[in-house]
Amino acid sequence: MDIQFVLDTYKCAKYCVGYILKCQGGVSKLFRRVIQDVKDGNLSLREKFSKYANVLINGSEISAQEASAFVLQISNTTCSRQDVFVNTSPCDERTRMLKPKELLSKLPDDSCDVFSKGLIEHYTQRYLIWKVVV
Repeated sequence: MDIQFVLDTYKCAKYCVGYILKCQGGVSKLFRRVIQDVKDGNLSLREKFSKYANVLINGSEISAQEASAFVLQISNTTCSRQDVFVNTSPCDERTRMLKPKELLSKLPDDSCDVFSKGLIEHYTQRYLIWKVVV
């Protein structure tokens, strides 16, 4: 692990981009072999580009652990956080979900409370209850 205190965001971004774009040694070896094959053979321009493209597409090296995880369909990453979409559009433009059929059938005929509560309504109600208690 390389843990450092970051003071300059430009240098941090430059480091990250350099790390992402770093050269893969295995691909370079494959390219050298293809270049030698192209020099030795009498190939058309299309065949040359085809050989180079084949190395770029199929020449990526991965570790044995990563290959095993891929074959066994094991996820390479895990996360302890989840994303939740919160619709923050104005109230009159917000898409809302109807309550389930069982709850709707139990409501009085003149009731307008047909929508399920979303996150905004949940936390607004919670805040109002907290404000009354305090």
